Amino acid sequence: MIDFSAVEERKPHVNLSALIDVAFILVIFIVLTATFRQERDMEIDLPQTDSAPQHQTEGLQVTVFADGRVHIDGEQVSRDAVLDVLKSKRASHESVLLTADRGANVQAAVEIMADARLAGFESVAIATTERQGG
Repeated sequence: MIDFSAVEERKPHVNLSALIDVAFILVIFIVLTATFRQERDMEIDLPQTDSAPQHQTEGLQVTVFADGRVHIDGEQVSRDAVLDVLKSKRASHESVLLTADRGANVQAAVEIMADARLAGFESVAIATTERQGG
């Protein structure tokens, strides 16, 4: 008979220190070369109303600032190009949510609302905040 107990079992030994070193160097490389996107806050002082704000879904965000700048979905657009940009974004959005600073020119906001209607948007809403303290 053959004696199997005499056969020595060898367990493989894997040295993980090289693998850990490579993984650590890759993490350092990724962190050092990554570009982090910085979001800038846009300060908007919304007008106030007594009614509760309505929540819009899938609305194209149009912002009018007090200094006359216009942003559509976060990108600055010249006043002359607003209608063209609204027409180009009509296929991907159902409605327009106009957010105007309290100090913004009312005429500019009304013109943008008219441009939205010309671009084919049936629903144009104006963002407000609820009045505090009556």
